[in-house]
This record gives sequence, structure tokens and C-alpha cells, in this order.
Amino acid sequence: MRTSTLMTSEIPTYVERTDLPRILVRAKGGTVRYYAYVNGYIRGPQCRVKGVSVVPLYYLSLVDMSGDGGKLQGIWSALISEPPQDVYLESVGTVVLAHHDPQFQSLGYTIHWNYDQGSTNGRDNDLHAVVESNMLTMFDPIAGSAPVHRERKQKKKLHHERRQKRKARSHQRVALSTATKKELGDLEERTNREKRPLFMLMVPGNVPPARLPGEPEEAYTFRRDEAVGAFLSELYFAFLDLRAPWAMSIAWADFLWRRALAAQENSKLTTWFKAAPQRQDEDEEGTDEGEASRTSMPVFAETWLCRPNIALLDADLKRERREGRISDLREAEEPAPVDEVTVISVG
Repeated sequence: MRTSTLMTSEIPTYVERTDLPRILVRAKGGTVRYYAYVNGYIRGPQCRVKGVSVVPLYYLSLVDMSGDGGKLQGIWSALISEPPQDVYLESVGTVVLAHHDPQFQSLGYTIHWNYDQGSTNGRDNDLHAVVESNMLTMFDPIAGSAPVHRERKQKKKLHHERRQKRKARSHQRVALSTATKKELGDLEERTNREKRPLFMLMVPGNVPPARLPGEPEEAYTFRRDEAVGAFLSELYFAFLDLRAPWAMSIAWADFLWRRALAAQENSKLTTWFKAAPQRQDEDEEGTDEGEASRTSMPVFAETWLCRPNIALLDADLKRERREGRISDLREAEEPAPVDEVTVISVG
């Protein structure tokens, strides 16, 4: 399971700037203060926050030229500020981070956000930054809610040393978070995170199979849905297994996923990512010697927001096991009896 969705040297990120939408931070009156380019986002349906129609963002991927890290971090600051500043995403509208969505007011805990910035491996060594909530995107809830490690303040530095630090922030790796140890350690918040789990399932772009030449639309749709459904059911189990207060069997994965869809506990979010060239291994079939073939695909193909009802899930599992629709956990884990004839005494 991933520890970060920040693109690394293995994931090429260079794209023509003119192809990308911009995200703009605006001052009063609509004047643009600064902007950056967006090569991917995940958003929910439009909602109203304090009487204004906005679009909630669950994930934002930003790119800009080397040395413009200050602009990227400025967009992060504008998004996490209270009240949120006027931030506009082209082709989407005015955006806010998803925790502002009124549907999350009853969670009983705060959704915290993370910012991760680094350099790409593109020809210009561009900057790439991701705004996401590790609480939602990491399968391990403990790791997902851990605050970013901050170095302790050192003794007062000389002026030129502080200046060098500020300069380095524009291009080096930067990790920020809205979470604090005090908030994450609050007993009431911890209890509510266990009672009302919330997480996201992100389907990588290479999971849906490629359409075969001449394959009918209906046949491809069925094959794609089968592949993505199998991936989602296992991923959903991996997330849910660490959040449910009882043991579960991987054999239940398909049932758990279908049950969540039927109960409308899982909802599909709008996912858009610019297709990026992916280099195949040189030993793969169809690759010319000395030159790796390249295909283009989005980093993530689709996303699901999952909000399991733990109390209802417990009742459903008990009923399904009782009626024999899913295997009993004890049957799955009970070891096979050992034939006494095969036991050899070593005493």
C-alpha cells in the first residue's frame, strides 16, 4: 500500500502547460493574485457553504516551474485558511477542501489535510505538489492520522542562513499538514473516528484493461467493470479490515463491496487526471530493442468515497453468516484435524 501519492521519478509528469487548467487565488473583486497548473483532481458534487455554491476538493495535483514553490504553497495556504479564500479552478468553479461540505458536520472529528511537494523528473525539473487528506487516502488509519514530523526550533540563525532556507523551500521536498498531536490525540475525536470511519479508494490508471482492437463497446464495458470491481472489492476490504472492531475474512470482500454499494455507503467521485506517458519495461513483448515503448494513461482512473455504517455492518454480517450466505469466520480459520496415524513421537 502506498505511503504517498506524490509523483516520483518513476512516474513521468511532463505535460504541455497549455493543456492544463489553472487554479487561481483571487483577491476581492476577482483580481488574480497568483495561479498554478493542475494535472489532476478529485472532487465531489457541488454544495453550499455559507450561502455560496462551491465544489469540494478531495485531492489536488499541482505542477509549476522550478523555483515557483512559493506559489504552490500559497495555494495550499489559501485552501486551508479559515475562512477559506477565493480559490477558482478552471472548468470546475470555486473550490474548497472537502471538509467544508455540510455532509461531514456530523462526523465528530476533523478531516485534516496534507501537502507534499517535490521535483519531477521532467526535462525542466518542474515542481509537483499534492494536496490530499492522508486520513482518507492511506489504508492504515494510524499512519494516515499521524502528524507531519517537524524539526525542533534551533538557536537563532544568521540572516544569510535563514535566507538560504527560504530559497530552498521553492524547489526542495516540502511536507506540511493541518494536523497537530493535540487534536489527533483528543479522546472524543479518536472515538468518533472509530465509530464513523471515512476513506477513499483510488483506482490507478493501469487497473482498467485496454480496449482490444474491434472489441464491441458492451463487451469492453463488461470486462472493464469486472476488472475494476475485483480491484475495488479487495481494496475496500484492506481499508475496512483495519477500521472494523472485529476480525473479517478476505473471502467476504466481494460481499462487503456489493453490500456497501447497495446501502449507498460508497459514492463515486469525479476524477480527472491528465494522461501521462508511462514507460514500459524493456523486456515486455512488442518493445523495440534499445527503446522502451510508451503508453499514456491517467494516474488515477476513478475514486470512491466510503462511509461505512459500522453498527449496520455488524448486524448485516451476523445475519449473512447465520443464513449461510457467507462463510463463518471460524470455519475459514479452523485448522484441519491431524490424522493421529501420521503423528510421530520424538520423545
